[in-house]
Amino acid sequence: RGNFNAIHYFGSVNGPLMLSNLFHSFMTPNHDDVQLSSDILQNNFAMKVLTRIMSLGGDLVADLSAISADSDINNDNDIEIVTKQLLSLLSSQDWCSIPKTLMLNGSIHTQTKAHETMVHMAPYCSFEGIYIEDVDPFDVNDL
Repeated sequence: RGNFNAIHYFGSVNGPLMLSNLFHSFMTPNHDDVQLSSDILQNNFAMKVLTRIMSLGGDLVADLSAISADSDINNDNDIEIVTKQLLSLLSSQDWCSIPKTLMLNGSIHTQTKAHETMVHMAPYCSFEGIYIEDVDPFDVNDL
């Protein structure tokens, strides 16, 4: 975390789009909504990967927010441009839907991670449609 050169490289190789596409490749259409397939929900390895993709997005948003708030950095036009570009990519509808999807489909541990990510992404994403009654507060798989 906090390594601007690594964050810049991640953006330059189109990392945000690749990870978002990977996450959404695990989704299945369900009526008017899209959700994780039951095979994925029962696969611990897949859920860990999806949770880590989500957490990386939240961490990057937190780092980029801190960079953009740093007055010394704001004097460097190149850093400011890269920061704004990456924040724009990480606040796309595809990225903003990731924590919401895991909040509504994941275990209690995954829901906690989704909540942490939503806190980081809240200045850039709208999480409308998340209601406390939609979140399962107890999952027997967490015992």
